[in-house]
Amino acid sequence: MPRRPVKWGIVNRVFPLASLMEETKKTAAQIAGNGVVGIRLAKMVIDAGFNMDLTEACSLESYAFSFGFTTEDQKEGMTAFVEKRKPNFKGK
Repeated sequence: MPRRPVKWGIVNRVFPLASLMEETKKTAAQIAGNGVVGIRLAKMVIDAGFNMDLTEACSLESYAFSFGFTTEDQKEGMTAFVEKRKPNFKGK
């Protein structure tokens, strides 16, 4: 029987303690492989969202999403996706 956080849908993976650090590093590397602008925006929304009500948090998320679409990295990411290649993000 799954543990409650998994059952509730707030956890998507559970690992044995022996492999936890290895799996954590894999996840961190996967996140770090994305555009720095997008990562910063996501972190900002997550951090700030803890201190907001749902309406404010959704508004901030919407703003960050819209802002992200104005960046060179977003255009590069979409182009790379369409061209089926790895993106070359510049942090702009």
